Amino acid sequence: MKNKYLFKAKKFLKRHVIIAFTILLLLSLLVTLFISQYFNVQHKDRYTLAEQSSVTPVIPKPLVFRDSTTGDVLTIQLAQGLATTGQFTFYVPQKGYYGGTMPLLQSGQQIVHPQGQITGKFMKLSGGIPGSTTIKMEGEMNTNHNTATINIWIDGTKYQLQTATIDTTQATAVAKQSVSYTTSHNWPGLYSLFTPEVQATTSQTQFSDLMSSSSATIVSADLNGAGQSTNVGGYSYFTQPITVTIQKSDGTTTTYHSTEYFVYEQGAWKLLTTDTLTQ
Repeated sequence: MKNKYLFKAKKFLKRHVIIAFTILLLLSLLVTLFISQYFNVQHKDRYTLAEQSSVTPVIPKPLVFRDSTTGDVLTIQLAQGLATTGQFTFYVPQKGYYGGTMPLLQSGQQIVHPQGQITGKFMKLSGGIPGSTTIKMEGEMNTNHNTATINIWIDGTKYQLQTATIDTTQATAVAKQSVSYTTSHNWPGLYSLFTPEVQATTSQTQFSDLMSSSSATIVSADLNGAGQSTNVGGYSYFTQPITVTIQKSDGTTTTYHSTEYFVYEQGAWKLLTTDTLTQ
């Protein structure tokens, strides 16, 4: 990528990461406050034992499962033997937070089934006093792959939470398309692969003008080995190493290395940004 674009893209990545992790931090704090205030979470015995033994217990973090299309998010503690085992918060956009403690059935080393019906609590997005609600769950969660298929009923209304299955074949295909657009200088095509967050910061025309204004010319761009997928906070990411060959104004060419970052949003892999070029 050209240096001006890469610098700007890097700023996009930093902004996106900062916003994403800030939201996750605020959500984590909200969930903790919500659970401890309204579901009477008690860790006194555990911490008393820790003080006596001078060993601080390590409490596993709840897992986060995000629906691949609706934005519904289930945060649930699946670790066994804790006072908080089965405690969850289910977030539904435009509505609010539902919470309680759901019975869990372990059917394998990494397979857990939430199964039961409880009287839980509901908190509106606007806040206020939580109300009572009937919550029923059934489904399957894979703790190794951080995937889940769960049916959730709230006072009889059914929600289906289906996490995205990370398809590295599809992600690789999008990465191939991005380097093809780069090689052919199809900047509108490359722009179409960006996430909505990146597109919101600059228009297609501005991006195309930026990419066309440098004295250096991109000769080719190619994938460089296999990409890797990961899941953070319920979001699926894919990193793909690439090489970019650039011709300078004096006619000399240099091949650089970089990495493209993709995120799975609204049922599709989107280009988040590209690292700075290095030799």
